[in-house]
Amino acid sequence: STPDETHCTWGVRKSNGDLEMKTFDIGDTGEIEGIPVYCAPGGNPREQQGNNEDCNEDYECLSDNCDSDGECTNPTNKTNIVCYVSGEGNIKIGERVESSGKYCSSTGVLVNFKSSGSSCSNSYECASNSCVSGKCKS
Repeated sequence: STPDETHCTWGVRKSNGDLEMKTFDIGDTGEIEGIPVYCAPGGNPREQQGNNEDCNEDYECLSDNCDSDGECTNPTNKTNIVCYVSGEGNIKIGERVESSGKYCSSTGVLVNFKSSGSSCSNSYECASNSCVSGKCKS
């Protein structure tokens, strides 16, 4: 049989740990073993792209926004900006990932916590989660 070029099939982990094969349409997004993917034309899953990576369609981008220059970017309305965290999915600007010592920046990139004395605008940027008068406190 010839491969189906209008759909993709990949395994989706169920809550009990079993792998269930599911079929997706071109442009659908999901995860394969924690990696964000989309169903590409031709019927093959491809890894979604981060900001500044080349794209043709919104669904190819983690930000779900492929700009007119063919690059993944964050949408101009800042409410949609997210960072992708493997195993956890998308988190919003300002959310922290304590396990890795990072936070979701306003540009949609995971950034390391800042140390005491570093300049800051928001408490979530600091390892201590405390920004006072523009400096991270210990």
